[in-house]
Amino acid sequence: MATVSVCIPAYNGSRHIAQAIESALTQTYRDLEVIVVDDCSNDGTADIANDYAQIDARVRVMRNSRNLGLVGNWNRSLDFATSDWIKFLFQDDLLHSRCIEVMLQSAEASGGSFIACQRDFVFEYEGEPPESVTDIYFQNRKKAQEVFRSGYLSPSEVALAALERDGLNFVGEPTSVLLNRHVFERIGRFDAGLAQICDFEFWMRAGIHYGIRMVQQDLATFRVHERSTTSLNREQRALPIKELDRIVLLHQFLFDPLYEELRKTLAAHGMTHLLERKFRHACYHARKTVYSASRGEAEAMQESWDRLRTAYPRTGQLPMKWHLWKLLHRAKSLVTTRMS
Repeated sequence: MATVSVCIPAYNGSRHIAQAIESALTQTYRDLEVIVVDDCSNDGTADIANDYAQIDARVRVMRNSRNLGLVGNWNRSLDFATSDWIKFLFQDDLLHSRCIEVMLQSAEASGGSFIACQRDFVFEYEGEPPESVTDIYFQNRKKAQEVFRSGYLSPSEVALAALERDGLNFVGEPTSVLLNRHVFERIGRFDAGLAQICDFEFWMRAGIHYGIRMVQQDLATFRVHERSTTSLNREQRALPIKELDRIVLLHQFLFDPLYEELRKTLAAHGMTHLLERKFRHACYHARKTVYSASRGEAEAMQESWDRLRTAYPRTGQLPMKWHLWKLLHRAKSLVTTRMS
């Protein structure tokens, strides 16, 4: 019988983590372990998790010696997993009672290593959640259902969808995914160079090797609230995180050896030029944003851009039109200054 490690990377999650742990322990599939990895919380998260460990031997609680950050703690959770299958569950989220049972049945029936499921949402705001927020999640859910109309994407279909959907996370959050441990052994772990779409990048990296099977049932609940990581990322004032992440994603598509199969698929469909154009345009737009920023924002934006270029040097290979635009912009500024 297959075993499952439910990994709960946690940080200051005392408000919801008890519900998350209980949703794992009340699964109809019983052969599992629940691993809570606390990233130096200061709100009693580890104490709550330890209370459950005293009650149920399937719960283990680990505490990092230093704060590893979001993606670092996701990857750290994998160090403690001992089972055949990895099931992430985030501290704010919930698993429906038959989630693991149904997803494992899908894996066994298909021989798949990468299983996802549909999920529903809980919005927690003071008062009604902004309509713009709810619209984004439900529109993205609808688009994702269109991608998985057949319930399965082959590796080549994942490659095409990755480019055509332009960064849309059509798989879902980690709570809605079940992965065989050999996926991580073959293609590595989550990329800490990404802030907002680190999960989507991994899904694409795994999907072009294994394909993705989607269970067309709501088997998990993703909680959206004002202090969630996603919401906080949207508030950043420097170069938009989404913009930087998109550059890194396209960079990996173009140059990372693990994306060789994606590049072969795009070449076979005559779409390589589209990927290259998207990358050049994303770099150009980011540099233009830096150069056009007000004095108060420019320094932080430049720092963000410099860090990106250091980590991914090919982002500095910009098209000639950037240099032309820069010269024209400077000329315009000089004329304006002299006229004033």
